[in-house]
Amino acid sequence: NDWLNNSDGSKNVSSSSDRWANKSCPKASVTTMTNVKASLTTAISNLQANGNTILPTGLVWGWRMISPKWRGLWGGDMDANELPLDYHEQLSQKAVIFMTDGKNEVDMNYGPYGPIAAGNLGTTDQNTANTVKLRDKTLAVCSGLKSNGVLIYTIVFGHGSDQPTKDMLKSCASEEDFFFDSPSKEALAAAFRAIGDSLSKLRVSK
Repeated sequence: NDWLNNSDGSKNVSSSSDRWANKSCPKASVTTMTNVKASLTTAISNLQANGNTILPTGLVWGWRMISPKWRGLWGGDMDANELPLDYHEQLSQKAVIFMTDGKNEVDMNYGPYGPIAAGNLGTTDQNTANTVKLRDKTLAVCSGLKSNGVLIYTIVFGHGSDQPTKDMLKSCASEEDFFFDSPSKEALAAAFRAIGDSLSKLRVSK
């Protein structure tokens, strides 16, 4: 997990160091698909947010959770039930609910694309990385999901997202009504109720 070696050539494995690959990554593993509410609420309660908000990274993990390319790699009930199902499986509809309370911001020294100076995002300028490159990557994931028939609902929660982020998530959503700007807990609860109603109608119609 050493992103960069120390200046003396030694390996760097300190999670507090700006030179460590997984600095500020969640310690908890991804919660796999389940219909057990207690498992989900426990996982949410145990989450601790750290570091920056990098939207394409979160969104692509949502895609992996429902992609048939990842079947057999999750273990547990997902493997036992041969999940994820194929795209366009009869009587099924894949959907992603993507929520953020922030905007794309990558650190200069660490993150999923390495240090900015490495140029892995196609730029060595932090502002360009945040406002252009990460936006393009986010929208590319949205496009990939839609091309496979996946419905996308997007939610902005709180006041941490700027207008360009909101506009991007409006574009990401499958339909205009599938984007929700939720500045409060009450608005967030209403958004999830609306999404639940939308998905329930799809089940009835199919």
